[in-house]
Amino acid sequence: MKGPEIAEIALSKLAVDGELRAAFEAIHRVDWLDQGIRRWLRLLDPLGPWPVVVLGALADGCLAGTIVGVWAQHPIERFDDLLESPCPQQFRGGDRPAGGLWHFIAVTTDPQQRQLALGRPLLGAALQWVRQQPGAQMRTLSPAVGLADALHALQLPGDFRQTVTKVVRSLARRDGAGHLPILGLHPASGAKLDKILWSSRSDEKRSCGVTLRFAYPLDDAERLTQQQCYRQWLVQRAEQIAAGQADAAALPERWWVPDCQDERVLGNLLIS
Repeated sequence: MKGPEIAEIALSKLAVDGELRAAFEAIHRVDWLDQGIRRWLRLLDPLGPWPVVVLGALADGCLAGTIVGVWAQHPIERFDDLLESPCPQQFRGGDRPAGGLWHFIAVTTDPQQRQLALGRPLLGAALQWVRQQPGAQMRTLSPAVGLADALHALQLPGDFRQTVTKVVRSLARRDGAGHLPILGLHPASGAKLDKILWSSRSDEKRSCGVTLRFAYPLDDAERLTQQQCYRQWLVQRAEQIAAGQADAAALPERWWVPDCQDERVLGNLLIS
């Protein structure tokens, strides 16, 4: 059976009153709009304040998933800057500048079509698209969804940034995967955590405003090596847990795992 077709969607179709705007909002309702996260929709306009690309997956003629990217000359340090200031180079939504970085801010699938498992195909399509942009690089700006609930349950003492860094780096499931779902999607796809961005998203309560910026290598061999590294890292962490060398956390089926050369997957997690 042929899978959904993934292709770029013209921003004019996603702007207010565009022919695909209602369908776009429908698939983003559960994960984003119902959570009060909708300011970023103003980016979806050919004349919007930053260059934007949207790739969409069509299943049986219906929009089943999308991935949204925003261009910037330099790595974005604060997601809200995209909403509170225009592109310094004065590019608009439909522009395609050379060089710079395409930051993918949302990978979303229709809740009724989750069986299609479109997350990784959409990321793969984004990689292919960025490779076609001269001199461009690829990053993500991923909210740390689930962080607020974890911090509430764990009630960890100490500095907020140190506590968050500990959760991102060391809180793991039995299979070694990170507690936060986003720590599975991107590393498993060949990305490496680039930086934790603090006070980044004022309307994202689930992540305490924290954004995780992942870096994707565009070279296939490099990305495959990183995927293999991630799988090895998971095995090592799972072995630590099975051997009783990890401390049980105050969350069901979660452990604090010792360092397993974490920088291979999570970078150096500098607090800055």
